Order: sequence, then C-alpha cells, then structure tokens
Amino acid sequence: EQSSMAGRLKLCSVTVVEMWYPDNENEPNGSGHWEVTGYITKCDEMQGGDGSSNPNPEGPTYPYPGGGGGNTNNNTNPCEKMKTQNSSQPFKDKVSELDKKEVFDKSQETGFAAAYGPQTSFEPLANTDNDNLIFPPGNKYFGYIHTHLDSKEGVVKIFSPADVSTFLTTCVRNAQVKGTMTDAYGMVITSQGNYILKYSGDGNYGIGPGTLKSWDSWYNKEYTKLLDKDGLSQANVEKLFAQFLEEKVKLDGLEVYKSDKTTGNTSKLKYDGKDKPVKPIPCP
Repeated sequence: EQSSMAGRLKLCSVTVVEMWYPDNENEPNGSGHWEVTGYITKCDEMQGGDGSSNPNPEGPTYPYPGGGGGNTNNNTNPCEKMKTQNSSQPFKDKVSELDKKEVFDKSQETGFAAAYGPQTSFEPLANTDNDNLIFPPGNKYFGYIHTHLDSKEGVVKIFSPADVSTFLTTCVRNAQVKGTMTDAYGMVITSQGNYILKYSGDGNYGIGPGTLKSWDSWYNKEYTKLLDKDGLSQANVEKLFAQFLEEKVKLDGLEVYKSDKTTGNTSKLKYDGKDKPVKPIPCP
C-alpha cells in the first residue's frame, strides 16, 4: 500500500492602497501626488503542485544594496545595514554632494531617491510648487536622502512628520515588496547634523491623513514652545524629535540615528525622559 500527501500551497495577493494628496491644500483641484497608505494581503490555500513556484510573479526582487546574483545581504540589523550602506561609494558620494553650505543656502530642498536594481541607483527628487520633494513614479524606491535648508527661517534641522510618513508609507512598503523592510531608510542632511530613519518592526501599521495631521499638530506645537522657551539648539531639537517618535508616533521598530559627518558612523538617539538629554547609543 502506498500513501501520498498532496502539496499545499498558499497563493497570496497584495493590494496596494493609495490616496491622492493635493500639493497645495488650498487648491484641492490643482496638482497633486499619490501616496501609499496601506497594503491588504489576501491568501488562499491551494492543493497540489509539485514544482517550484515563483513567489513574486510581478518581477524579481533585489537584495540590499540593490545587487543581484549570490551576494545577498540578509542581515536585518539596522546598524549592520547602515554599516554596509556607509561602505558604498555611490551612497557616500551622494551624501557629500548634499552636505555643503551652498546646498543648504539654496531656495529649495535637494534630494535623491535610492532605487532597487542590479546596482543601487540614485534618482533626483522633484520639487513641488509648495517646496516639497516627491518621488519619481514607481515602487522601486527604498530610501531617500534630502536636505533641510539654512536659507529659510525656522526650519527644524531634523525630520519633519511628512518625512517620517514618506519613509513609512513609501520606502518601507516598497522594500517590503521588493526586498526586506530593513533595507529602507530615510536620511536628512542639515548644517547641524545628519540623521537616518530605520525600521525593524513587523509592518503592521497604517498611516492616513488623520494620522499625519495629528503628528503635525503635536510637532508644530512642541517645536514652537521649544523655540519660544529654550531656542532650537541642536541638542534640544534631537531630544524633542526622539520624544516625538517615542510618545506620539509610538511605532515599535522605528528608530532615529545620527550619522557622523566625517566618518558616517551611526548612533541611535534614544529618548531618556524630559529631564535628561537624549541618549546616544553607538552602533557597534
């Protein structure tokens, strides 16, 4: 008597949820852009199948930092990811290109999107009419590098709520589909410091217009209070942003790192309470 067990397969589909946002809220019928706000995964179990299956029928996935072949870097530790990134000459060249006084003195921000491919490529971010930066079309972009300016008064020299939202809804989600979520990064380069966002959570989150509006309200209120009371020293800016992530965003696995302008070495900035300075934890 012979027995056999049929193979069991799961066929999963991922629906990308996108929302249209006007570039200028006062002109809802004007120009705008799409932003990914969530993903819906549906799986159906199937019987049978005795051959190999393609887990990504839409096309190939690429390992970080964008190379094909057998040199896949499967390490999901944020510090190790950034160490690998910092050893990449194209990445260092883009950071050097932006980390200059003449760039900080421009009238508009400058930035690049990091794209998956046989080799990681960097494509310019486009400026909108209201001084925002937007990604090129497509879902191959897993990171961004951009500046905050010295030429405009009151600019906070660290990530904005919109920067955090873009990182989570675009970079992390694209990396989730094309690579791994820990590939994703957001980077802001300022005259007062360079900072990197990384995410190592499970991806179970959603961010809509109401979430971003709530983040903006907290951020603007607290940074205005800080400016009026103690001034925007960079130590205070870093501490308040770490508090923003800890107390307002409250997303497990979302972390901010400071990147040394000379070496590129990174340290996590951990909020350590209102009466203590932010706690830097160097990557090993």
